[in-house]
Amino acid sequence: NHREEVRQWRHSAYYDPITHKPTGTAYTELNTTIEKLRDYKSLSERKRKEHIYHLVHAMGDFHCPGHTYLLSADGKTKVNTHYDVVGHDGKVTRFHTVWDLHVIRHFHSTFGYMDFAHSLDNNLSQDYIDHVTAGNLYDWLCETCNESLWIYDMVPKKPKGTPKAELSRINIVQLQEMGLLADRQIVKAGLRLAKVINEVFGK
Repeated sequence: NHREEVRQWRHSAYYDPITHKPTGTAYTELNTTIEKLRDYKSLSERKRKEHIYHLVHAMGDFHCPGHTYLLSADGKTKVNTHYDVVGHDGKVTRFHTVWDLHVIRHFHSTFGYMDFAHSLDNNLSQDYIDHVTAGNLYDWLCETCNESLWIYDMVPKKPKGTPKAELSRINIVQLQEMGLLADRQIVKAGLRLAKVINEVFGK
């Protein structure tokens, strides 16, 4: 659940098909938070915590394919993952919920948080870490958007009110593909969050 302190912030990036880059206020807000944390000694304890909550939460969300939303070519229509699909278990669910819950629970159901973290962090080379952490927040958002577009082709949105029999269905092979992407994105989010934290607080 979102903490009360960060509910006012946006946690999704919109992808512009014309410029092939992310757009919206979420990127600006997170950059503002990072800049404020650079001067954390001047902040009250409450404000420091608030900005840290935002940084951690938003960095994870920005790497989640389910938080990469699309704009139409005219820039007016927004396509997001808040639409009904039939999950791998045959039940109707939100496509957003598939990304927030199903892809992790199905493949890592026996793991606690630390077990999951250790499994993803296993055998990462320094070259890989250097490659992933190169660039900046804007570069990372561009990468996430461009690498996540296929999810909308694989599981297309149907109009609201579409009968269950006609909704897009997710099979186990598709869920596996999404699970692999989710794992990669979680690793990248963690490494990049560490880079930002080290830059902000490691002085």
